[in-house]
Amino acid sequence: MKDIIIIGAGLTGASIARVFAEKGVHVHIYERRNEVGGNMYDYKDKNGFLIQKYGPHTFHTNDDELYSFICRFANWVPFKLKCGAEINGNVTPSPFNFKTVDMYFDTDKATEIKQALLDTYPGRPSVPVMELMRSQNALAHEYAQFLFDNDFALYTGKQWGIPPEDIDPSVLRRVPINLSYEEGYFTDKYQCVPSTSFSDFAINMLNHPMIELHLGIDARKIFKLTSEYVLCEGYCDGTPIVYTGALDELFNCKFGRLPYRGLVFEYETKDTDSYQRYPIVALPQREKYTRVTEFKKLYPQTVNILNGKTVVAYEYSFAYCGEKGTEPYYPVITDENIAMYEKYKELSKEFKNLFVCGRLGDYKYYNMDQALKRALNFASKIKF
Repeated sequence: MKDIIIIGAGLTGASIARVFAEKGVHVHIYERRNEVGGNMYDYKDKNGFLIQKYGPHTFHTNDDELYSFICRFANWVPFKLKCGAEINGNVTPSPFNFKTVDMYFDTDKATEIKQALLDTYPGRPSVPVMELMRSQNALAHEYAQFLFDNDFALYTGKQWGIPPEDIDPSVLRRVPINLSYEEGYFTDKYQCVPSTSFSDFAINMLNHPMIELHLGIDARKIFKLTSEYVLCEGYCDGTPIVYTGALDELFNCKFGRLPYRGLVFEYETKDTDSYQRYPIVALPQREKYTRVTEFKKLYPQTVNILNGKTVVAYEYSFAYCGEKGTEPYYPVITDENIAMYEKYKELSKEFKNLFVCGRLGDYKYYNMDQALKRALNFASKIKF
């Protein structure tokens, strides 16, 4: 019987495990945490609210194949995520739209700005802020400068620890500026959350007789690197290993530590049925926090629980340095950091049985659908 070792039981590891299990491969999956699901792990608290322990997640995609795949392991309910941003004490929709223009400019000026945006970018639903900053239209540029100064520059500095001009443009494109009154964080055909929980979704994916799950084990401690193979205690030499963790840490940061941002969450139970209008509100002008999440509003099945309680999490970012009890969340994507990652990627290719995948392994800022697409494509190409 063929065997494969997978390191990590998050979305990437779990989906790859399922694909191989259905091919008749005996999958041994090791997870450092004591739960599955990776950063989409959630649990129900004493108030009946689902708490996403590692930050807010929803699933969205335009890909029919991906949607069909996730529907095998959970029932999904439509959920269009709407977010806000607090600027000058008021909360405006995020991504910013024409409501934002109306909120921060007087009526005549707002009308002029909206028309200038439509004239400058005809037929386009949105535009990235850095493109808007380069506009030759004075009104469009003025609006972009206002948003840049009061949101993008401040938020990027707190979230990423570097100025916006140094971060990869793909990061800033994640939050475009809408050229209409349309609200909604995503525009995908499928936007949804599981009817029970993301944890159940992960558990169901891993529920297969060919999958053997090992929790609470840091697989790096049972690895041995030789000149050609990564060996794992108890397995035959050359057994394929799929690694979804941080690649620099696998090699003891030989070329330096890849920069990631870590996250800290401070939870509070509020004695009210509703704390804020949106499930997630960015706080660019606050000194410490980057955003606040109200969990009951992330799930249609809990948003209408009216028991005089709600739970929020204040979130802030820090430079991850590998300290015990901290986690790498977001790769800080710059030209310099990508160059360092490529050194680790080349080093990984020296080991014939080592394969790398996932947000940490690939050093890319994937959405859930991007991570799943990458995992399924990856699993379809490995031959052994």
